[in-house]
Amino acid sequence: MTKPTIVIEAPDLASYDRQYAVLEEKVRAADGKSIEARWEFGRTLDSERKKMGKQKLRKGRPEEISSNNGISLSELGYRLAFASRCDTKTKFSKVLENHKTWWDVIGWLDGRPPVTHNRGDDSYEWYTPSEFVEAARNTMGRIELDPASCKEANKTVKADKFYTKEDDGLEMPWKGKVWLNPPYGEHVGKFVARFVEAFKKGDIEEGVLLINGASFDADWFQPLWKGTLCFMNGRINFSGSEGTSPTHGSAFVYFGPNATKFREEFKQYGAVVKEWA
Repeated sequence: MTKPTIVIEAPDLASYDRQYAVLEEKVRAADGKSIEARWEFGRTLDSERKKMGKQKLRKGRPEEISSNNGISLSELGYRLAFASRCDTKTKFSKVLENHKTWWDVIGWLDGRPPVTHNRGDDSYEWYTPSEFVEAARNTMGRIELDPASCKEANKTVKADKFYTKEDDGLEMPWKGKVWLNPPYGEHVGKFVARFVEAFKKGDIEEGVLLINGASFDADWFQPLWKGTLCFMNGRINFSGSEGTSPTHGSAFVYFGPNATKFREEFKQYGAVVKEWA
């Protein structure tokens, strides 16, 4: 008896490529939908894989998708694994109940315990200890603007001008010498992007950012490698209304003409690194 011929229809790769491009734009938007966009990206990868009738994408295809969308192969693998383990929207939503960031989701995929988030994602009320602010002030000479602050925090920062949550610093002008400890969660990428854009335009003369050091794989973090970075030894004990400590390490990032001075001020706190030219 002759075995029936199984015909597998080749996927329309151009169509898949368009879907990947659209989803990657959503990921890079750095808003509350970025994790969902990664999940949808993984589901699209899974769809393409299954269309081939195989367990893997065709040879060379992962590298092609990675290059086209500017993401690493490991990130591609995590997105596919995420979609495979959460094959329904219900399962996806369940995971996000205990895993609030993409870093947390990766930890879940790797079998690490979930991170407990004591800090409100939109908090402007975690105040940096004065020693680090003074190191930034010594680097720049003064602090002219803090675009994500409050009256209490500015008692330490002593910026000439500061914007509160109510002011919406993203919509206000940024100029001069800037100190930025951005609100975490969905807004951090927007504040970092605004900082980098303002520096490139020359509106910001120089600036120091304080960010989550564990976010080095995030899309919003990538432009910061062009600056000078100090990855902290240990964790910073912030003060503020919630009185809790962070569950991750921190990094300071400097942009401006005084990188050597930044290194002198911050090397006591951690490893200072800079991208090779």
